[in-house]
Amino acid sequence: METARDIAIIVLVVQALIIWLAVLLFGIFCTVVIIESTVTIRRFLRRTSTQASRLGEQVDQVIDRNVLSPIARYERGRTQIKAFLENIRNGLQDIQDSVRSRGSD
Repeated sequence: METARDIAIIVLVVQALIIWLAVLLFGIFCTVVIIESTVTIRRFLRRTSTQASRLGEQVDQVIDRNVLSPIARYERGRTQIKAFLENIRNGLQDIQDSVRSRGSD
């Protein structure tokens, strides 16, 4: 009986070691899966960030070319027209002043 009990204890110890080894291997496997998932996600995010940056640059170029340039041209033209009209107004004012000064003489 003692021999059977000793064999049963040895079998239980071996089973416990096998279960412990299986849990250890499962933990290692889960760790590897988590690390690989993290690397894949980081790679995806880095690629997406690069694409978003490129898209942002393209949008900036389109805005500069199609929106800001016409606005700048409009503003320059508007400023030139305002300066031109101001010169005309000043010239007319000078003419009126000279006519008034001649009339008062």
